[in-house]
Amino acid sequence: MAVADAPRSPPIPLRGSRVPGLGEQSAARGDGVKGAAPRDGARSAARRGGAGAERLRRTFIECDLDGDGYLSREDFKVAVLSLCGYKPSKTETDHLMASVKEKNLPGMPFDEFRRAVSTRLASVDFDDETRRIFTAFDTCCRGFLTVEDFRKAFSLVAPHLSGQTILETFRETDRDLDGRVSYRDFETAMAARRGCR
Repeated sequence: MAVADAPRSPPIPLRGSRVPGLGEQSAARGDGVKGAAPRDGARSAARRGGAGAERLRRTFIECDLDGDGYLSREDFKVAVLSLCGYKPSKTETDHLMASVKEKNLPGMPFDEFRRAVSTRLASVDFDDETRRIFTAFDTCCRGFLTVEDFRKAFSLVAPHLSGQTILETFRETDRDLDGRVSYRDFETAMAARRGCR
């Protein structure tokens, strides 16, 4: 079944509406939607629904307000907000819509949308995982980690590691060598680890 032939949900009103996947989060279009992501709600919603093709297709159809099988620039922003929990910046939107412009299409077709959003969903999941792990290490809620935090965490999850290995790991993660691992330090180390997979 083609996207245009698929059963449609009622169109999403422009102001104060519910965005598919965000529950009660408001979806004011345009300048009313700020770039800050609703931290837990949107990401949890994205995780609950998964990044499956059916969910992407359903969101595409719900956000294709005129039903022509293409997402306008504004429709695309609402769809990304719905799935990823953040409104894409003008630069990001320009970049993602560039191929649409080059092909002289009236908007973004489903296949382009699926490619664009799938990579963002993977990134959102990785960011969420990194934040959860950092929070688990930061048992004192200080916003940074000490070598003692590393020792406690590793003793629970990898008790076989030597104290020397834990200390070396801490030193490698503490990029500015101030004796504290900030979230940014931790995020950088996790991203490097992710690149090795």
